Amino acid sequence: MTAATYDCKDNNLCDLNRSIHKTDNRYRREWAPATAKVAYGARWIADFNERCSDVVPNRQGWAFDDAADRDLLVPAIDYLASTACSMIEGVEFVDGAWEATGSFEGANYRMLANGGYMHVEVWA
Repeated sequence: MTAATYDCKDNNLCDLNRSIHKTDNRYRREWAPATAKVAYGARWIADFNERCSDVVPNRQGWAFDDAADRDLLVPAIDYLASTACSMIEGVEFVDGAWEATGSFEGANYRMLANGGYMHVEVWA
């Protein structure tokens, strides 16, 4: 891929949609701030049992410029994928949906699980 040109101060990734390395971003909910250097978004199948969800490989996307930044998000993604919804830090059950906003090992996350799906966004 070719290098991107940024309009942002200090060459930060100010617009995640202009990321150098980007896969399918349709599943991002736009919760990550535009100043995030890396973001992951997905729509997983909600499980609600021992784990909160099942990851669906073709329903996730990344925006990042550096693989090391991408790797910062993996512990938080694993945490959300392997933890029961009711046990995720910061979770609330509101109007029939599990919602959580928090951080895990340096990455921020937000999730919303209802209607059989879990929408996840993780960023740093």
